[in-house]
Amino acid sequence: MALSALALVGIIAALVIEGRPGTSTVTPTSSEELPIATIVPPPEQTAAPSSGEVTADDAEALVSAYVDAYNAEDPDALTALMTTDVVRTNGDEPPVKGASAVADAYAAQFDALEAPTYTFTPTNFEPSQDEALVSGAYTIESAKAEPASGGIAFHMVRVDGDLLIDRLDIVPAG
Repeated sequence: MALSALALVGIIAALVIEGRPGTSTVTPTSSEELPIATIVPPPEQTAAPSSGEVTADDAEALVSAYVDAYNAEDPDALTALMTTDVVRTNGDEPPVKGASAVADAYAAQFDALEAPTYTFTPTNFEPSQDEALVSGAYTIESAKAEPASGGIAFHMVRVDGDLLIDRLDIVPAG
């Protein structure tokens, strides 16, 4: 239901004047009778404003940081790129939930590798408002283990303005 601008200003004026001691409610009938209003800006936002749709550059930067942290064998740097309630699935293994548990899973994986080289080739990017899905193929080569490859999907969301991974779905080949 739409109110005319004149009716809306009249309602606002009545509310403002009514709250003052020694005044009475005024119901203007024409624009000449309207009091001069002071526009009060809304209170400052407490939450970070939405940054809009996730761009390919945003997603590429996050995945690149993931690849760098993996190649550095740094579970803490990896989980710094993730939400605290991240979920990581890896083939038939039970899902790993929470940043601490995911860091432990990566630490165990790194113990089985020696100087791993992780590469990612994106094949799909699905952006939306404050989140995105990036999927593609990965390979891991290591001096200590046979090469591994498969598919991986990174679901990412904005949290307080930062783009973070909140879900990793890994599907090993074979």
